[in-house]
Amino acid sequence: MGRPGQNLVGRRFERLLVLHRILSPRQLRHEPVWRVRCDCGNEKQLTSGNLVSGRTRSCGCLQKELLPSQLVHGYARKGQVTRTWWAWQRMKTRCCNPNTLDWDNYGGRGIRVCNGWRDDFKAFLADMGEVPQNKSLDRIKNNKGYLCGHCDECQTNGDSPNCRWATRIEQGRNKRNNRYATINGETRLIKEWAEHFGVPYQRAMNRIYRGSVAFLELG
Repeated sequence: MGRPGQNLVGRRFERLLVLHRILSPRQLRHEPVWRVRCDCGNEKQLTSGNLVSGRTRSCGCLQKELLPSQLVHGYARKGQVTRTWWAWQRMKTRCCNPNTLDWDNYGGRGIRVCNGWRDDFKAFLADMGEVPQNKSLDRIKNNKGYLCGHCDECQTNGDSPNCRWATRIEQGRNKRNNRYATINGETRLIKEWAEHFGVPYQRAMNRIYRGSVAFLELG
């Protein structure tokens, strides 16, 4: 969501150009609303969150163009699409839209969507299947992109499949800033070592970084 004081006037979000703000600065307890014009000429009002997150990329004309070619039977219902389709769309937005809040962590650092998935929802669905309950899209190797592993681009680059449906806990243990420790030749997250020995995480981290691994077992 955009910050309350963030000025979006004049910024472009895919097909949408922000014209002016609807809510006044005195109404900062509400999410700002903006008047936008689509490239097709239609105008509408949208919140900062819908614009900056990439959830809304046109007045609706873009979705009408995409749905016939990208959705298989049963994936388009009147007024909505499935969670799997939105997972595919959000994946592309993070990697391809510099205006999204997540850009620095994805497209801005070189995370990309391979050619096999970028413009083909059917291929993404065939490879990944439906998103399971309580899971979302996760990259197995955090510094690599969203890769199908078998399109021409992946084959040329020698890329293997790099995505899975993962729980929030699984994703939390797959972050770039996670810290690891090797004990007796086995490498695990420090958090996992703490759970293994029944030691509070901060105490385990302090002892490991002091080189006092043996004292972990003392609790």
